[in-house]
Amino acid sequence: MTALKNMLTGKDNQTHDIIRVAIAMVGALFPLMIVWGLGMVTWAFAEDKSFDLETPYRGVSFLITAFGLFLGGSAGAIYWKRVTEPDGTTRETESVGKQ
Repeated sequence: MTALKNMLTGKDNQTHDIIRVAIAMVGALFPLMIVWGLGMVTWAFAEDKSFDLETPYRGVSFLITAFGLFLGGSAGAIYWKRVTEPDGTTRETESVGKQ
């Protein structure tokens, strides 16, 4: 469980990072999308027996391209925000009320 927490949090291993969580969710759902799509193509083939070999490969190549662009953009976002992430060296508290 700590390995999963380390993958989904920032440098301080306490603050969850929305980009890392999104990468994990898309990475977990990507194989399901591929299997679902190829299953639907297979089901359509079983129904009417007309099969176009180019169609499933075009869909899979589109999904792989979109996944690659998503990972590239996410890696860029993590790179650009690296200087603003909390690293756990200072402890900041916020309070509302009299100072």
